[in-house]
Amino acid sequence: MAGLFACIAALVALGGILRQVKQPQAALEHQRRVEEDRAWWTRFEWVAGRAVPPDPSDEPLPWTAVLSTFEALASSARDEVQQTAVGAIMDVAATKSSARIVDDKPSDVATNPSATSHALSARRTYVDATAHTPVQSTAVKRLLYEAEVHEALVRMFPDNLTIPGGLSAPDALLMFGARYVIVEIKAYSAAPGRQSTARFEAQMRGYLAGSRNSAGLIVPPVAIRLTKEARDAGIHAVEWKSPEDDAELAKAVTYLSTR
Repeated sequence: MAGLFACIAALVALGGILRQVKQPQAALEHQRRVEEDRAWWTRFEWVAGRAVPPDPSDEPLPWTAVLSTFEALASSARDEVQQTAVGAIMDVAATKSSARIVDDKPSDVATNPSATSHALSARRTYVDATAHTPVQSTAVKRLLYEAEVHEALVRMFPDNLTIPGGLSAPDALLMFGARYVIVEIKAYSAAPGRQSTARFEAQMRGYLAGSRNSAGLIVPPVAIRLTKEARDAGIHAVEWKSPEDDAELAKAVTYLSTR
């Protein structure tokens, strides 16, 4: 019996020791998490300030660097607050024209396909890694779609393609002798309403104004219906979702280049 009591006493003592050990371990774990969170926010603030500089005269980070850095921050985010912060700053960075053209100049699409491929890969990696999470960015998805259509045009019309660049310029220009096909890319996730359709029809009419030897092509990932007036003015639309639609895109461009 005395031996039994001794064993019980030893177990009680061991339990007390283990509780004493667990308490500092829990405190150390809490402190570790606090330090990791502090380090995460420090990295976020540093990158955010360089992706979207508060001073417009400051040079932002190259666009591919922004994507890869924020992808890393997204993967190490601990909670929805951190994830939402990454998604918000990515939307801002993606809509800044300076961030879009720092190292991915539109004119490089046809002349430097390897650089363009790198930028496209960075966008695709970010979109795939953040899909269906608070980190996903609609603006980055839009830029990815535009880059994929540019890549398709490079595959099919490398000698005819020019990317004008600039916020007021069309997304692409295809030249066939004296004939021009003006391309505008619209990354709609659903079929646009009448108001949106009228807006981009008017935009394309503006591009075509003053040129009798040109046609306009609108490229969205969904089917859209143009007005008869737009079609009569030389404006057409073709749906493109993936390289499987290259043949339809090429058919539309060829038709407009010869009509």
